[in-house]
Amino acid sequence: MNDEIDMSCTPANEECYPVGHPKSRAETRIWRDQLAREFPKGIFWIRRNPHDFGAYWSVVAIMKDDDSTEAAWNAEGSASAAWDSVAIEQVKALGAM
Repeated sequence: MNDEIDMSCTPANEECYPVGHPKSRAETRIWRDQLAREFPKGIFWIRRNPHDFGAYWSVVAIMKDDDSTEAAWNAEGSASAAWDSVAIEQVKALGAM
């Protein structure tokens, strides 16, 4: 079993869809892809989390080997707090902005 760090569903300073919203998983994919651009040695997965009001999604940074562990800790401590330019376009296309 690998250790992991929960990276939430969006950057820290961005709004997100509420629990159970049909677009929330797509929004979380955009965040995962941004993290992969920022930390290319990282391993980022999307995790479904059950909740009383429906599922919510979050990105987890997987610590599988030395490179991915270092990337996970770097992401946890210094990931962008806002969408990058690529993600902004994707979020706009999703209809979230």
